[in-house]
Formats: sequence, structure tokens, C-alpha cells
Amino acid sequence: VGRRFTPTLRGSSRQNPSRDGFCLSKRIVMFTVYIIRSKKNGKYYIGHTSDITRRLHEHNSGLTYSTKNHVPWEIVFTREFKTKSMAQHIELKIKKMKSRVFIEKLINGQVDDTFFL
Repeated sequence: VGRRFTPTLRGSSRQNPSRDGFCLSKRIVMFTVYIIRSKKNGKYYIGHTSDITRRLHEHNSGLTYSTKNHVPWEIVFTREFKTKSMAQHIELKIKKMKSRVFIEKLINGQVDDTFFL
């Protein structure tokens, strides 16, 4: 038997729930496939994450071994997915292309959306 979720109203304003909102115990997590480009030498890095802001900070702070020698990085492409497995699948699909030309077409929006299916 599954647990039943009951939202609880927080705060004193019962007249305006949008002000205080409902306390939802679960948040929707999206997974992002991203491409970053080194401002130092133009190299690309492809990855996936559930927190793009944190991940870019890690790359630019030298916390990622494979990117620390190419800082600073800028985000040039993102695409969100509902599941981690789908994000991983698309990340590997992009990496298997092994083509700078393909990556630049992807960044410029010249790749058909059917690629992401």
C-alpha cells in the first residue's frame, strides 16, 4: 500500500495560498545535458547534471580533473530530460559522434529534434 500525500498549508494566510504556498515534500528534478566551451582554447566538454549552476561552478573552480586546465568555461548548449537515464543516453550519443562539426551544429540549432528521441 502506497503512502498518501497530503499537502500542508504553511504560514498564516489561508486566504492566499499562492503567497505562502503548499509545502510539497517532493520537487521535480530535471536532468540537463550540457556542452561547455573553454574560453581559453575553444575546447568542448559534454556532460549531464541535475544542477547546471553547481556543475559549471565545479568546472570553473578546477574541481573536475578533465576540465581544470582549460578554465574558464561557458555554457553553450543545454537540453533538459525527465530522467537521468535519458540524459545519460543523449550525452553518450553526442560523445559517440566524435565530431566538432556535429557539436557546433547542435549548438547552432542545426540538428533535428529527432536526434533526442
